[in-house]
Amino acid sequence: MVKACLPKITLLIFIFSSSLYAQQSKIDSLKDIISKTKTDTGKVVLYWTLGHAYYEGKKMDSAVLSFQNSITINEKNNYSTLLLCWATAALDYRLYEMGNYLESLNYAVQHLALSEKLNDTAQKAGAHLVFGNDYKFLGYYHDALNHYFKARDFFWQKA
Repeated sequence: MVKACLPKITLLIFIFSSSLYAQQSKIDSLKDIISKTKTDTGKVVLYWTLGHAYYEGKKMDSAVLSFQNSITINEKNNYSTLLLCWATAALDYRLYEMGNYLESLNYAVQHLALSEKLNDTAQKAGAHLVFGNDYKFLGYYHDALNHYFKARDFFWQKA
């Protein structure tokens, strides 16, 4: 039985290690492009993309730093409210996943404000969902339910 499983296990290990190598290669390529990019506006998108690459590679702290860099540069240049909203959304959710609920709440406040400025129903729903998740894990169940219901209402509005 074990001998029959060895080729399958070996194949899975190869696929997994190839995937990790490809992910690291993507991260290295993005970091190289960022170092060569002269425009801040280009770096906004590149740091946002790098944040997602780090997240896919399970490098959460690096993902958070990349999203924060994207936000900082975007705010400095007043580049794109939409990209600012997306980076803030990515950041508030990543922080929630990491168990950093208070910092996640700070970004969720910004996420909600940006989504209201854009009048983006899906982003409003996402912000309320993060609020609900954070409040639930902080033990504020009534507040969590209120935000979950608001998120549901926005998601239904979208459909």
